[in-house]
Amino acid sequence: MGYVETRADDDISADQFDKRHADWVQGIHRALSLPSQRLYGRAAKLIAIYIKSMVVVGPHGGSQLANEAHPPIDRRLLSTIAKNKDVDTEVRKRFRVATWTKFTHADYLTTINDLRGLRSPGEPFWKIEADWTPRDV
Repeated sequence: MGYVETRADDDISADQFDKRHADWVQGIHRALSLPSQRLYGRAAKLIAIYIKSMVVVGPHGGSQLANEAHPPIDRRLLSTIAKNKDVDTEVRKRFRVATWTKFTHADYLTTINDLRGLRSPGEPFWKIEADWTPRDV
């Protein structure tokens, strides 16, 4: 992920990030000789955790890359949002039955777009995870 190390401070839009993210997922699939169908979610989570570790909580936390990076998607996040009555009914239904480990590219993009709809104006996208995931006491 040389891009993250060398270009973390470059300006990047949500659309540009989505395209780069899709390229990274395909690269993981090629490197591991994995079929791309139904394994998109696992590769996407690897990328999200890497970016969260190296950029969001690292030295580039205020960068545009940190602002647009996808949050790690997992069962806990999806089920918490699915239980919230303030969230659109259709989004809640999708999240209730979603299995992130079996996401296709289309499933993943639908989920990302749904999550972007929950994003508070001006907040970094990764903050969805902090705002919606319950904290262990």
